[in-house]
Amino acid sequence: MKSVVNRLISLGITFPFSDETFDGVVGSQVLEHVFNPSVFLSEVARVLKSHGHLLLTVPFVWDEHEQPYDYARYSSFGLKHLLEEHGLQVEAQQKTMHDLRAVIQIINMYIYKGSARLRKTRIGTLLATLLLNAPFNVLGSLLWRVFPSSPDLYLDSVVLARKMSSE
Repeated sequence: MKSVVNRLISLGITFPFSDETFDGVVGSQVLEHVFNPSVFLSEVARVLKSHGHLLLTVPFVWDEHEQPYDYARYSSFGLKHLLEEHGLQVEAQQKTMHDLRAVIQIINMYIYKGSARLRKTRIGTLLATLLLNAPFNVLGSLLWRVFPSSPDLYLDSVVLARKMSSE
């Protein structure tokens, strides 16, 4: 059911709810799968009550996933602009893992996808995890506080936006 709903949303289908129905809407890792984000955000704004809130999370540095329905990545500036175009004022915006852990995550994704042949069996998956991914996770866990953070390289954005009054 979830994939059907996601596919309808990605096509820009009207949400099956009346105007100003909800006090809040949560969109977690959805926007990058929406082919027409303008239609999607118009629908979000339509179903939100005046001064209702949108809690939105979107990836920034991440691999392509849910293929072939992974269409976009949004910078913090692009995301803010897109929300404001639809009458949603950003109240808070936070970047997650803006440090060495973002780099470790990219390395782990590379290793995970590169070890697909090894992961065809249960023992292969265990070996790949223990011998390839685990050492990088431990390294990242130990060293991320030592290296400076980078506000421009981060995994995800978490945004709280409020619908502006239509009056």
